[in-house]
Amino acid sequence: MPPYSLYKAKFDVSKVDDVENTMVVIAKRWNLEPFQKDREQMKFLTQNKEAFFIAFYFDGDPVLVVTNVGVGEVLTLSATDYKKMPISDLKKLIVEVIDALKDQFNIEFKKEKLKGSPISRPPGN
Repeated sequence: MPPYSLYKAKFDVSKVDDVENTMVVIAKRWNLEPFQKDREQMKFLTQNKEAFFIAFYFDGDPVLVVTNVGVGEVLTLSATDYKKMPISDLKKLIVEVIDALKDQFNIEFKKEKLKGSPISRPPGN
């Protein structure tokens, strides 16, 4: 399923631990299940730079992913609408994550343009 929203930011890999911990706190606050991949494996996939991958699961679906795997100095946030979490909640979650990373770590995300129209629901759904 293609992402609903995609954001990227320049990232200092020395902040991996703190950013990952912040993501776990936010996931728990939202009663979402955080899934983290093994950091050593992620480091291997990122030219031996510190790296992480965390997904927030809602009702069995990864609605939000934050990672710097691949290009370590780029942090990617993607949100996917699986039609289970209310879209208004997904939008609030995105804003909370972006605001927390900006406030705590001075990470400035830029929204990426998606090919085609972003997935959305009809009004009221």
